[in-house]
Amino acid sequence: MDLLLGHYGGAGPYPQAFTNLDNVTKMIEAKKLADVFVNRLVDTSIKLSAKYVMPYAGQYVLGGSLSRLNEFRSVTKLGEVLKSISTNSQAVPVGLQPFSTFDLTSGESEATWEEPTDQEVSDYIRNIEHELFPYQLREESWENAEDLIESALTSVGVEYLARGSLRVNDYRISVVAGDVAKTIQFNSNQFTIEDRISINVPNTTSLYFDPRLLKRLIIRAEAYKGFTQYHFNQAEIGAHIQWSRNGEYNSIVSLLNFMQVKI
Repeated sequence: MDLLLGHYGGAGPYPQAFTNLDNVTKMIEAKKLADVFVNRLVDTSIKLSAKYVMPYAGQYVLGGSLSRLNEFRSVTKLGEVLKSISTNSQAVPVGLQPFSTFDLTSGESEATWEEPTDQEVSDYIRNIEHELFPYQLREESWENAEDLIESALTSVGVEYLARGSLRVNDYRISVVAGDVAKTIQFNSNQFTIEDRISINVPNTTSLYFDPRLLKRLIIRAEAYKGFTQYHFNQAEIGAHIQWSRNGEYNSIVSLLNFMQVKI
C-alpha cells in the first residue's frame, strides 16, 4: 500500500448529546472513543504495510445552539493523529493545508498542516454560536403530531418484524417532541406503541426532539426520491437530538432510520 487514506474520527451523538451523562463522564467517554478511531487507523496502516498515511474525515465543529457541546466530542486534533502514526507505525504521516498537494513519487508536500490554535477555534465557534438551523427559523404548529409520530414508529416496528435475525426481549425506545411522547416496546416477535415516555425504566433509550425537526424527519412528500438532510441519520450524527439511555447500547436503535410516516 503506497498511500492509505483513512478516517480518524466519528461524527455521532455520543457522548456529547447524552443528557444522562455528567460532564466528567462525557470527557472520559469522548477520549476513549476518539482513541478507538485513531488506534484503528494506526492498526490498519500496519496491517497494510502502508508507506504513507493521510488521515482525513475527522474534524468538525458544532454550531448554533449545539456549540456548547463541542468540548465533549470524540475528536482528536489532526496534529496528534499525525504524531501517533509516526510513533506507532512505520508509515510516514501526511498532513496538508487545505487545497495543498502531496507528490506520491517524491513524498513531498506543498504545504504541511498547521494546527489552528485553541483561541482560533474558540473564536470561530463563538462567531457561529448564534446561527439558526433551517428548522429553527420560524415557530410553527404541528397538527396531528401524535398520529404522525405513531405512524412513523409503526414503520420502525414493521421493519423490526421483517428482520427475523433481530429480536430482543423487553426493550423500549421513547420519542419525545414537545408535549407529545410515544414509546415503542419490543418483545420477541411483536411490538407495541404506547402514549407515554419510559422514565427510569431499564433497557430504555429516550430521544428528545425539537418538534419542528422531528416533523421534517418523518414526513416525506408522496413519491419523493433523492437526498435530504432531514433524515434521522443526519440529525443523529449532527447531535441535533438529545439522548438518554438506561442500560447498555442496543443496535435496535438503528431501526430509527426507518422512522417515517407511510404515505
